Amino acid sequence: YLNSVTLSKAAAKVVYLVNWKDETDPTRVIQSLEELISRTMAAARDDKHQSIAYPLLKCDQAKLSMFDVAYTMLKQIGKELAGSSLQVCLCPR
Repeated sequence: YLNSVTLSKAAAKVVYLVNWKDETDPTRVIQSLEELISRTMAAARDDKHQSIAYPLLKCDQAKLSMFDVAYTMLKQIGKELAGSSLQVCLCPR
């Protein structure tokens, strides 16, 4: 489930709201992160945005380290960027 909200007085023009289920199985969390990146980057491209930013997510319930999460996110971002001019920022909290 993906929804967007347009903001008028914020640094971001649009915020994509994603329904995220907190999982405890690390494999399912990794798959969910990959799907989240894929769907939101596709939405940003479809909506003709030039850039998208992601917070570095914590996955404590699944006992994943920040390194594992960042690696997963960056690997999927790399796949999605192939042939795209979209700029991506992965922001620490």
